[in-house]
Amino acid sequence: MDYEDAINKFGKGKKVDPNDKDSFFGKLFRFFNIFDIETLWHIVTHPQNASEIFDMVDLGIIMAAVAYVIMPLDAVPDFIAAMGLLDDSVIITFIFHKFGTLIEKYRKTFMTAG
Repeated sequence: MDYEDAINKFGKGKKVDPNDKDSFFGKLFRFFNIFDIETLWHIVTHPQNASEIFDMVDLGIIMAAVAYVIMPLDAVPDFIAAMGLLDDSVIITFIFHKFGTLIEKYRKTFMTAG
């Protein structure tokens, strides 16, 4: 399927249904495990724990990425339809790719009910 076929099949004349399970946010939540997102937030809000697993540079990169996503005005402002969220998702994907093993270790160490 080429680009034009994809637009005709999935985009042209389509409207977003908020109850549609295949909506943008539904796909986003399936793409990013909600526990990974929660773990990133926990890392940022509990840096004393995170410093036991991440070195200071890595922790700084994670904090900067989360701050970037939270800020409404960034490289592509969030109010610009899907493009505004796309750059945020790229940043989070990079963080999960680069630090996935350490994020999982953090979750198992500090976020499991004991």
